[in-house]
Formats: sequence, C-alpha cells, structure tokens
Amino acid sequence: MQSSSGYVKATLLVTVLFLLLPVCVSPQSPPLAAAQSKAAIFDLETSRNAITIVDAPWRFRTGDDPDGAKGWAKPEFDDSSWALFDPNNPGKDQNFSGMAWFRLKVRVPADEPPLSIYLYAFTSAQVFADEHLIGTYGQMLPQPRAIYDTAIACPLPVGDLSRAHVLTFALRVWNWPAREYLTQGGPGWGIRIGPTRSIDRFALLNVKEDQWSAVSQWVLLILESFAVLTGLALFAIRRREPEYLWFALILLSEVGHRAFFLYIVTRRLGVLDYDLGRSFFAIACNLASVALFFRLLSGRRDRFFWIAMAGMAGVFLVVVAARLGMVSGTGLIGPYVLCELPAVLWILTLLVRRVYRRFPDAAYLTVPVLLSQLANYSLVGYWFTSTLGWKTAPFEWINMTIHSPFEITFRNIADALFLGAMLAILIHRFTRTSRQEDEHHREREAARTVQQILLPEAIPSITGFHIVSVYRPFGEVGGDFFQILPIESGIHAGSVLIVIGDVSGKGLPAAMTVSLLVGTFRTYAEFMERPAELLEGLNHRLYGRSSGFTTCVILRASPDGEITVANAGHIPPYMNGAEFLCENGLPLGLTEDAIYTETTIHLSANQQLTLVTDGVVEARTPSGELFGFERTAAISLESAESIVSAAQAFGQDDDITVLTLTRHSSSEPITLLLPNSVPSPSLA
Repeated sequence: MQSSSGYVKATLLVTVLFLLLPVCVSPQSPPLAAAQSKAAIFDLETSRNAITIVDAPWRFRTGDDPDGAKGWAKPEFDDSSWALFDPNNPGKDQNFSGMAWFRLKVRVPADEPPLSIYLYAFTSAQVFADEHLIGTYGQMLPQPRAIYDTAIACPLPVGDLSRAHVLTFALRVWNWPAREYLTQGGPGWGIRIGPTRSIDRFALLNVKEDQWSAVSQWVLLILESFAVLTGLALFAIRRREPEYLWFALILLSEVGHRAFFLYIVTRRLGVLDYDLGRSFFAIACNLASVALFFRLLSGRRDRFFWIAMAGMAGVFLVVVAARLGMVSGTGLIGPYVLCELPAVLWILTLLVRRVYRRFPDAAYLTVPVLLSQLANYSLVGYWFTSTLGWKTAPFEWINMTIHSPFEITFRNIADALFLGAMLAILIHRFTRTSRQEDEHHREREAARTVQQILLPEAIPSITGFHIVSVYRPFGEVGGDFFQILPIESGIHAGSVLIVIGDVSGKGLPAAMTVSLLVGTFRTYAEFMERPAELLEGLNHRLYGRSSGFTTCVILRASPDGEITVANAGHIPPYMNGAEFLCENGLPLGLTEDAIYTETTIHLSANQQLTLVTDGVVEARTPSGELFGFERTAAISLESAESIVSAAQAFGQDDDITVLTLTRHSSSEPITLLLPNSVPSPSLA
C-alpha cells in the first residue's frame, strides 16, 4: 500500500509539471493592465491604404513624337491643344491605327507611401511617369507586336514623399491596324493608383477573378473532352459510320479553342497570334460541322454545298491576309462574315428541310444549332455595327447571361445544349444500329441455315458423268443455288437434271426465294423432264412472289452424251474453252408469259461442260478491272476448284458457283462428294 501511494504521488507530480511546462517556456506576455491601457482603435484616416480610381479624361493625339519619346513624355510639355479622351466613354471618332499618345497629370499629396498605377492598355504601349519608362505592353516599332487585352501594375518613381507633387503620365501607343475599329487603343477604363502593396494585391485579385470567371469554360472543356473520347470510341467500334469521327473532331476543335482561351487568361499573347489561333479552330469546327451534318442528315453535293466549301476556303484566305497585314479595319470583318455565312446557311437550310420531312434526329438538333449560331452572330453583329457607328446594346449584355456564382454566357448555354443533344443522338444511333445489326446477324444465320439445307451435300451416282460443284458465298448469304437430280424412270431414265442459278439480292429474302425455287424444281422434276418446261413452271411459281428476278440455266444430260439446255437470262455454259451458244430467255419472275426454248448438243467422251454464276465473270480488282468473259472462257476447261480460286484471287465481290460436267467413256456410275460446304458468312 505504501508503494502504491508513492506511485500515485509521483504520477500527480509529473502531470503538474507537464501542464506547467508551456507556461515556463513560452515568452512572457505583457501584463493585462498594460494591454488594457492602449485603446483598441483602428484609425481609418491615418491607417488605410486607399486605392483611387482615375476617371479623369486624358489628352490625346495621333502620330508619334518626332524626338522619339523625348519631348511628349516630359512633364513640362504643353499638351493643351490635344483632344480629350475619356477611357470610360471613348468616341468613335477617336479610334485610330498606328501610333498615338495619351497624357494625364495627377496630383499626389504629401506623405504618401510608394505608389503604383494599375491600368489596361489595348494592343501595344509604353507607360511613362515624369518621362521615366515604367511599363511596356507588347513590342513597339520598328517590329510592333500587339498583345491581347490585359492589365499591368507599374510602380511609380520614388521622389520626395514629404511634399505634394504632380505626376505626369504619358502612354505611347501602337494600335494594330486590323483592330482599329474593334478596340479603341490607349488606356482602358478602371485605371487605379494606390500604394504598391495594395495595387499588387488588387492585381492578384483581378487575376483570380478572371480565372474564376472562366469556370464555365473549364466545365465545358472537361465535358467536351469526355465527349471527344466517347466519339472516338464509337468510331473505333463502327468504322463505317464516320459521323462519330466528325462529332469528335468538332468537339476537339472546341476543346482546342477553350484551352487556347484559358491559356491567354493568364498569358500575354499577341493579338495576331490570338486571332490566328481562334480563326484556325473556328475553321476546323465549321468544316467538321459541315461534314457531320452532311453525313447525319444525308446532305447532297449540290451547288449550295460547293459554295459553302468555297466560302470556308475564303475564310482561310482572309485570316492569312489579316496575318500578313493585308486587311485592316472594317475590311477584316466583312469578308470574314461573308465567307463564313454560306456554310452556316447550308447547315441551317439542310436542318430545316430534314425537320420538315421528319428526318430522324433532325428535330433534336434544331434548337441547339439555332441558339449556337444566334450566339455567334450576335457578337459578330455587335462588332460590325460598332464599326459603322450604330447604337447597339452594351457588349456585357450581349456576351453575358449569368454573373453569379461565375460567368455563364449565352454561347456557353448553347454549346452545352448542342453537346447534350449530339451525345443523345449519337448514343441513340449507336444503340439503334447495334440492335439492327443483331437482328441482321440473326437473319443471316437463319438464311445460312436455310441455304445449307437446300444445297446438296453429296452428288448422286450418275452413270458416265463426273460432276463437281464448288460454291463460295461472299460476305452475307447470297442467292446462288444449284441442284442435281437423277431421272430414275420414264423415257429419260438414267439421265440427270442439273439447274444452276442466281437470285437477285442477298440475305434472308434471297434465301427464301432460293427455297421456293429449289422446292418447286424438285417437285416439278418428278413429272417434268424437259428443261424449257421446268423453266416455265419455275417462272409461273416465282412471278408475283418476289420483288427481284432470278437467272438460271437447266440442262438434262443423257448417258449417251446428249445435253439439252434451256436458259433464263443466265451466263451460257462453256464447252471447248468458249461459250456454248444457246437461245437466252428472260430471267425468271419478270413476266408471267415468258417462253423458253431448248438447245441440244452432244458431249463427247472426256469432254467438259462448265457452268458458272456471274460472281466469276464480275470478279474485279481494287482498281475496278473485271475478270470478264474472255478470262472465264480461257480457264473454263480447268477444274471447278481452279476456276473458283482464280476468280477469288482476282478479287471476289459476289457469290461464286462453278459446276463442271465431264463425260467419261466408262459406263460405271461415279459418286463424288461436294468439295465444299457453305461457310459462315462474314460479319464485315
């Protein structure tokens, strides 16, 4: 118990020392009474650092000091004969290009701390205070470089601060000729003079305010960047639908423009560089927009379209001319708008036409596109009417819609609506086409199944004949078909009926037509043995049941080598390396009263008869050269597999079927399997 009590006492002692340690090591505070002896009062008159807004008019004169800024910047220079210039309300007659001077006298009271001036100067300028150069915008002659609208804080010369004095400010300005009617040049509104520390803080706050005002630009830039990735991903999945690519390129140009704008918020950029960059992104956006709407709304390459394209080329030339200094003043705005306007009118006209015809997706784009163009041309109209001296609404009212919590312009709203509408349309199109492709794939699978059932898997035993058939569909399931049926009774017993044909069209409709023809042929062949009679029966059966037509040839081969042929618009058989001339009737399904005739030939021992579909003759190279009838005739004596391989190597773009019938001297029956089965159709 005693040891436990000692432990408790030691613990309490350590705790007290730990609590007193901060008091021991901390610096001594003044006595409370001493602190209360001084009144806690802030003197607003003696302790404030006031910033004064300089809203007085300046003296103004165009031209340059002949002494090179040695005379017009001096305090003693007499500027009483110069015109007055009010930065808050400049007159239209005071717009100028080239050189100009501005002067202002400011009385500074005694006992002021070191001062600075905060001012805007549009384009290029040198700032003087009592003939001392205190700040520079851009570059002056002989190699002038005007900078985009910005502001600088310039410290004033430090003299005798104990007495009042008058400071003479002088601005030597060079205004870029191409902007003489767009910016006033010289000092801007909101010029401020105050203690250097306060002015520096004010300048920093202005930079942060500019950055905060650009929040809407950042939001749209991020959203549009994700939309660019979405468009590129959709295009990567569907290369045959370039509207996704054009959409991505439109937004990529918008992202570039916004990033460019955000860059100049905190950087001093040349006016020419800014206008050139902005014009580049605008041209890219307009070209991609024309391509997108052309694809999305099924535009036509008519005269209006080519006028719009020529206008876009004219916009580029105007920008280049402005960059080279060949265009100035109102000469810049007029040609630019006139060249850009045809493309805008083409898009709006195409959109209105498609809405009138209830074209899919057109209605969703109408409001966003109209708002976007209204936002663009309200600004263009403001600048253009300003050059003519007309009274217009304030620029802030045209360019600004919402001020709080950050600036949102009418153009921002229009861009956001356009982005949302385009994303909704493209995603809807993607979903719709995906569903259609799934349905089409199921249709092709069904057609392939039907075709596999209808095409013979083995050639029946035919006495005295060697029969080989090769079938190669191209892409989707096609319309080629063939049948080989032996005649087992009647006067032509021991003979064989062979039909080969091509149904117009592809996919399930073609497969259904093939099934109709094959079923009819097998039925009629039980009681019809004449090829011409079979063709007439097939024609009656097909007429009115199909929107297309069918070409086919039917032949009956007897064991003694007699071949009877009837042709319905098909490629004639080949024998001895040349076409076998037989009368060619109309394709099946065109008219109900078609009549077909028969031609009889004799096939000698070891002689080959070759039947082909038009996929062989119409095989073509990437340059468009056809395989043709001469090449087909030249290889018609080769095997069926060799003929098919030659046509495919040349450039297959249709179904290919080749059937060869070779007579043998032996009377023994020969049974051959087909060298191919129907492959799965390509999904390309």
